[in-house]
Amino acid sequence: IFPNTDYTYSGRIRNIEKSFTIARFMSQKGYDVVISMVCPYRAIREDLKANNEVVEILFDRTHFAGKDKLHVQAFERPNENYLIFVNGDDPERSFGELLSRLGL
Repeated sequence: IFPNTDYTYSGRIRNIEKSFTIARFMSQKGYDVVISMVCPYRAIREDLKANNEVVEILFDRTHFAGKDKLHVQAFERPNENYLIFVNGDDPERSFGELLSRLGL
């Protein structure tokens, strides 16, 4: 919807807030919303969870497929109310496991 090339702290926060605003709007319209993004800062994720019906899923990647330069060194792991999922190399199996863990 909008490009993001600013990977500074403030740039990431602006991008995350825009995504959350769109997600809230769609949810209020009755849609089921899925957000797939890097949101490295625990406080902003916890605020979203506190004020919305959210299932936080941490995808723990074992490799970064050439995106090392975009990796956030200061990623803050969630403390509570989340699922951890190690995504593998078999997308079908990984997707099936994810659906199973979500109870779908």
